[in-house]
Amino acid sequence: MLHCACYLVCNLSKCRVSKKEYEIELKVFFVYKKKVLANNLNRAMDIARDSAGDYMEEQVSTSRKFDEFLEYQIEYETLKTEEL
Repeated sequence: MLHCACYLVCNLSKCRVSKKEYEIELKVFFVYKKKVLANNLNRAMDIARDSAGDYMEEQVSTSRKFDEFLEYQIEYETLKTEEL
């Protein structure tokens, strides 16, 4: 039986499937919320952005953390699709 399954997979890999080329433009982002103390809104935004950068750097520090970050926190928005 295993031989038959292998034969089927091998034969499927030889199938000719026509492929098309696409150009996909994505917006890749994550939502980050941070409470900060600051003198004004501009400074608060700077602190939050720096903190978000530090957070992202920590999340991609190992491949395991990166995989979890990518799977559970990253969001995608398709901006453009085009068949070339």
